[in-house]
Amino acid sequence: MYILRYFLSFLIFIFLFVYISDTYYDTKIQQKIKYYYDETLYYFKIKERPKEEPFVGMIKSIVKVVSMIPKLILNIDKIFMFLIGTAVGVTEMIGGATTAVALGFHSLGRGIAQFGVFLIYSLEFLITHLFCFLKIIFEAPSCVFWYIIETVGKIFYLIPTFLFALVGIFSFGYIDGFEIEKLLWQGLETLDTISINNAGFHIIHYPKWIRERCYNCKRLKMNVVGKQFSRSMKSITKHFPNDAKPGITLLKGGGRRFAKSFKTFGEILG
Repeated sequence: MYILRYFLSFLIFIFLFVYISDTYYDTKIQQKIKYYYDETLYYFKIKERPKEEPFVGMIKSIVKVVSMIPKLILNIDKIFMFLIGTAVGVTEMIGGATTAVALGFHSLGRGIAQFGVFLIYSLEFLITHLFCFLKIIFEAPSCVFWYIIETVGKIFYLIPTFLFALVGIFSFGYIDGFEIEKLLWQGLETLDTISINNAGFHIIHYPKWIRERCYNCKRLKMNVVGKQFSRSMKSITKHFPNDAKPGITLLKGGGRRFAKSFKTFGEILG
C-alpha cells in the first residue's frame, strides 16, 4: 500500500514538473519524449514510420525560402549591417590577435621558455630525490649506528633546551636564554673550525666520510622548482596581458561585434 502511494506521488511530481517546465520555460519535454518514444517503436519495427511523398520535403523547403524573400527585402538595411559588422568584426579579431602577439611576443616567449625550464627542474627534482631515496635505502644498514647516536644526542639535548627556556621565564624577559644558547653554539662552531683547520678533526660534527655516506645527498630543492613556476606564470599571466593589452582589447571588441552581427541576422530569420 505504501509503495503504491509513493509511486503515485512520484508520478504526480513528474507530471507537475513536466507541465510547469513546458508551460513557463518552453522546455518541450513532452515533445522530446514523444519523439524518442516514436523512434524507439520505429527501431524495433513495432510501428511503421510514416511515409512522405518524395518531393514534399523539397517543396516545403522551397516554399519556406520563397516566403522569406519579402521579409529579407524589408530588412535589407539590417542584412547590410550584418555583412558590414561581420567583415569589420573578423578584421578586428585578426588585427587584434596579430597585434597582441606582436606586442607580447617577448614576454610570451620568455614565459614559455621559463616554463620549459620549470619542466626541466621538475624532472631533475624527481630524479635527484629518487637517487637520494635509493642511497638512503642502500646505505641505511651501515649508518644505523650513527643515526642512533644522533637521536640519543638530540634526546639528551632536550635538558639544556629546557634550562635555557627556564632562564628566560624566571628572569622575566631580562635575559634571553635562547640568545645565550645561540652564542654558545656560535662559539662551538668557531672552536670546531679551529680544530678541523689545525688538528684535522671535528669536535661537534661527524667526520666528512660519515656525512658523505649517511647524510649528504645533492638534490634540487622544492623552493627552487616553485620559484621557477611562479616566474613563468608571472610572465604568461601578467606581463604578456599587460604588453598585449591593446591587441587583446581590439580582439575582444571584434568578437563582440561579430557576435552582435549574427544575433541581428538571427532576429531577421526568426
